[in-house]
This record gives sequence, C-alpha cells and structure tokens, in this order.
Amino acid sequence: MKLFDKLNRHGEEYLCIAMLSIMTIIIGFQVILRYVFDSSITWSEELSRYLCIWLVFIGSGFAVRENRHLCVDAFLLLLPARVAKFMAILAEVVFLVFAAFVAYSGAEVLQFIVGSNFSSPAMNISMGYVYGALPAGFILIFFRLSQSIWEKVREFSAEGGTETTAPAAPGKAE
Repeated sequence: MKLFDKLNRHGEEYLCIAMLSIMTIIIGFQVILRYVFDSSITWSEELSRYLCIWLVFIGSGFAVRENRHLCVDAFLLLLPARVAKFMAILAEVVFLVFAAFVAYSGAEVLQFIVGSNFSSPAMNISMGYVYGALPAGFILIFFRLSQSIWEKVREFSAEGGTETTAPAAPGKAE
C-alpha cells in the first residue's frame, strides 16, 4: 500500500524526470558525436521525439493532479463562492467526459496502428508505442480528474452554504 501511495503522489513526476533525463543524455551525446567526432546515431532524434510525446501526455496528467492546467476563471471570480465551486466541479465533469472520449478514440486509433504493423523509420519499432501515449495520457487525466472531482464534491458537501467569497484561482494558494 505504501508503494501505491508513493506512485499515486509522485508517479508522473518520476516518469517525467526519467524521460527528460534520457532525452537530455541522448541529445547531448548526439551533439558531441556530430560536432566532435563527425558521426551520428541514426535513432537518437527519433527516440527523443517519441519520449517528448510521452512526456507531454504524462505531464498533462501531472498538471491535472496539481491543478496547474490551463483554466479561464474570470467568470468564476464574479460568482458567489458556492456557485463558483459548483461551476468548477461541473467544468471538471465536462473535462472528464472529454478525457474519456479522447482516450476511447485514441485507443481505436492505436488498435488500427498496431493492426497495420506500422513501424518507425530509424528504430524500426511498432508505432503503437508512440500512439499509445494518447490513450495512456488521457486515461491518466481521467483518473486524476476523478480524484479531483471526488475531493471537490466532498468539500462542497461538507461546507454547506457558509462561504461568501469566491475561491482562489486554480493553482494559487488559498
């Protein structure tokens, strides 16, 4: 259970750090080979590109977990606190439905790609590994949104109608 809690709290961070580190090492090594030894590795740019794709989608899940994703909250700041909190929950539910749709659609595309046996040009690996980033990332976003909605609904229910000021903007200290 301790391992699960640690992965729940820091899993995306560990993956993003690992992918960014590998990208940095590969690109740095490629630069040294190209400019010092007048040689290059054929697969380095491709691997870095694919790691960057995975980094974006895993990082998106991290942004949702930390409530650091982009959000226009000007309208929410004009509403009474309880209504603003309800609207924030509603917005996350809409985002949750969107994440489910993208994950499902991405899984369908992934099935097609895997079934078609497409492979990458330099590394000759299945493009399924690359296209898998989309459904994996949005499944992670769906999971993190579910956690966030659960917490916000619990807080909303527990508070009743006691607050009179609008909540702090997402990602800012209250």
